[in-house]
Parts: sequence; structure tokens; C-alpha cells
Amino acid sequence: MEEEVKVCSRCGGEPKPVSEFHTRTNGALYSHCKSCQREYTKNHYAENRLKYIEKANKWAEHQRTTVDRIILGDCQKLMRTVSPDAYIISDPPYNQGYHYSSYKDALEIRKYQRLLTKAFKGRKSVVIHYPEDTINLLGGGALGSVEQSIAWVYNSNTAKQHRSITWFNCKPDMTKVTQPYKNPTDKRIAKRIEEGKACKLYDWWEVNQVKNVSKRDNPHPCPIPYEIAERIILLTTNEGDLVCDPFAGSGTVLLAAKNLNRRYLGFEIDPVYFEYAQQQLK
Repeated sequence: MEEEVKVCSRCGGEPKPVSEFHTRTNGALYSHCKSCQREYTKNHYAENRLKYIEKANKWAEHQRTTVDRIILGDCQKLMRTVSPDAYIISDPPYNQGYHYSSYKDALEIRKYQRLLTKAFKGRKSVVIHYPEDTINLLGGGALGSVEQSIAWVYNSNTAKQHRSITWFNCKPDMTKVTQPYKNPTDKRIAKRIEEGKACKLYDWWEVNQVKNVSKRDNPHPCPIPYEIAERIILLTTNEGDLVCDPFAGSGTVLLAAKNLNRRYLGFEIDPVYFEYAQQQLK
């Protein structure tokens, strides 16, 4: 059986098989063939390229200047709208099979590394993660220069008792948050205390995890302690700076940024956590 033929309304000439024409959703054929459609699309884009670029740039600039909010969406698509001056502070998913509401925490390793790279590479970033993954996935210049690393330790019933907090392409000022001296009876330390001086933070933070009993109505399975987010922001940024959390979760980093008079912007892919974070930020 011979295939049905049709004449293209653009190039004319000899009739062509209908397989050379695109089919509309209602089953009807387009009047022009596929090769003419490709040529038209190519020429149309070339003629309007600058217009499209200008439109995209205007949209991106609008997104950059619209802050103090959390957006429901994938950070892989949204990070390009974030100002290069922003501080990216986040506790990303660990790819350990956590039971999130909808996100599947079990990506193929290269896809997972690409996810983290799109969020943090080349930016002023502070990343909370397990030490092994920080070294294997994010080390070796993958995100830029490592300026500081701090151990966050805690008591738990799990095998892992600490995480790394790593500063890429930016450095914390450890004098901005102080703590009591460890040896106040030492004569030199006693003199400093008498002079009103305080001890800067060490690179070893003992802060308990958020326990299940203290989550209250928080639907997120593993929110970070507010104290951790607050410390990082105080040490790393100044009032008025923009803090962005691409994996916002229940909004702890954003809430700390808001309370510390920083501008904030967050992305969250899960509608359940997004709604909860929005309520927290009101």
C-alpha cells in the first residue's frame, strides 16, 4: 500500500509522503513539511535572537531584585536568577535515602554531584554535609577554594556523630560570635576577662540535633538547629547582605537570615516543606 502524499504549502514542488509533515494534536497535518518548519524556526530565532536575550535578561534581573521570599521550584533551574553577590548557605539533601515527602534521596552519584555543583560552584557558599562526601564530592576545587572547615558535633544514636561545615570562596570572621574561655583561672586569661575581652569561637561546635520530640509541627524529617544557621550567618555576612538557601526545606536558614536583618531568598522543590516555610517566614 502506497503512503499518502501531500504538497508543502511553503516549498511546493513534488508531493511528499505525509510522514514528512508534523501532525497536530487533533490529528490534522500541518500545511508545511518538517524541513520547511526547521528552516523557519532557525531563521525566526536568528532574526529575533537579541529580542529573546533581552527578554530573558530582564526576567533574570527582575528575579535577582525580588528577594525576601521562598519560591516553590527546582534550584537547578532557579540558581541563575540569584545575584552573584549572594551568600549561598545550605544543608542540602545528603543522598542517603532519607524519607522526604516527595523528593527521592537516592540519585546516581554523578547526578547528585551535578546537583550540588549547580547550587554552589564558584559562589560564596557555606555547605553542611558529612565529611566524607564533602571531601569526595565537593573537594579538589570542585566548588572553588576552601577557606574554612568546622566540625559540628552532636550526641545521637546514629553511627555518624558529626558533620562538616565548609566555607567555599568566602571566610567567616570567628570573632563575631564569642564564647567563654576554657581556662578562666589562667592568669593571662583572667586578665583578658577583666579587660572585658571574650574568646572567639573554635572550629568545633557542640550543638544538639533537632530531636523528633522538639520538631512540633515541622513536617521536615531533618531540619538543622536554628543555632547552627544563626552562627553561620553571623560569622559570614553583614546586615543587608543576601542569603540564599537553594535547598530551603522548612526554612530554618531563611528565618535566621530574616531575624538577623539579612535579605533572604530560598528555593524548595517539595510543596509540603514550602508551605511550612512560608508560614514560618510570615
